[in-house]
Amino acid sequence: MKTMKTKLLIILLTIIFLTVKSQVSCYTVANTYTFTFGTTKYRVVKELKTWQQAAACAVADGGHLVEINSASENTAVYNGIVAAGVSSVYTSVNDGGGIAYVWIGATDRHNEGTWLWDGNNDGIGVNFWNGQGIGGLNNGQQVGSNYNNWGRFNVTFIMEPDDFNSNQDACGIALEDWPLGFTQEWNDIDINNNLYYVIEYPCLTLSPIASVNNTLCVGSTINLSASISGSATPTYSWSGPNSFTSNVQNPVIANASTLNIGTYTLTINNGGCVETATTQITLVSPCTGIYENSNIDLLVNAFPNPFNDELTIDVNEPSQITITNALGQVIKTVDVKGKTIIETNDLPKALYILSIKTQNGSRVIKLVKE
Repeated sequence: MKTMKTKLLIILLTIIFLTVKSQVSCYTVANTYTFTFGTTKYRVVKELKTWQQAAACAVADGGHLVEINSASENTAVYNGIVAAGVSSVYTSVNDGGGIAYVWIGATDRHNEGTWLWDGNNDGIGVNFWNGQGIGGLNNGQQVGSNYNNWGRFNVTFIMEPDDFNSNQDACGIALEDWPLGFTQEWNDIDINNNLYYVIEYPCLTLSPIASVNNTLCVGSTINLSASISGSATPTYSWSGPNSFTSNVQNPVIANASTLNIGTYTLTINNGGCVETATTQITLVSPCTGIYENSNIDLLVNAFPNPFNDELTIDVNEPSQITITNALGQVIKTVDVKGKTIIETNDLPKALYILSIKTQNGSRVIKLVKE
């Protein structure tokens, strides 16, 4: 009997754990749908709440009821609602023409007729509209250049908000046409209606830093690196000169040349929140001295330096010799072991880089033709 009770207790605790794991304080994850627009993340919550309950849940989840600032964002929010699988007839709002709406963050509950974007319900927000449309007192005015999408008649005449029955203090986005407006437009409705809602999340600033190893010369390895503040796990994207792209955090470019000189741009994407940083690469000039070594056992003698019509190279290991000009363009490539004479009478007077590579490392030598 004791064993049976123990098993039942384990089963009960497992059920409770799974239930809690799928529950995020005020909504069940399975009943939501996330999407992004630009650098912003949104969540459609398919659970019925009053406007104030929805705002409280949004705040508890680290966001606020959505604030819509452009026609393109309005379309994105509506398309997100549709993509979430919300039926256009999931409910019927009696004081809103008998159609379904989804809560957004606009309200005039604190001061009748003064419409704010107040998705966290603290009484503070952008005042985007004052007054009522033609369907009400016909004294409505847009505030500044702030966007609005109130219900319209024949697209031209703004009918909403109208504060029907003096009891409409919150805003919903319409999922169907109604007598004073069209699908995707807004209507003021009773704040105590129970509707689905859309949460908007502020972007977490990660302050990315892009950097590169300090000393670079032709033939060396470029090590790009990205660092962020915080513990997020964004995606990384690099772009740069010579058609360079990479999707790893710390990419490596082998056998650097002057074609790699320029600006490298790092883009991080954290759930739709995008930030960028840049770093610069300058090749050849940062190198000091005649020899740049990665293999101390490789013995190389290149003479004369400066040279004229021929160059003698003496190495103690089988090597591949590459001569490049100051632009990083390959002039000659030769496989050598021991002493080799290279004809250079066809080369113009200039600075050249001699790269010697073996299985164990490499060496770079600066040469001048006079």
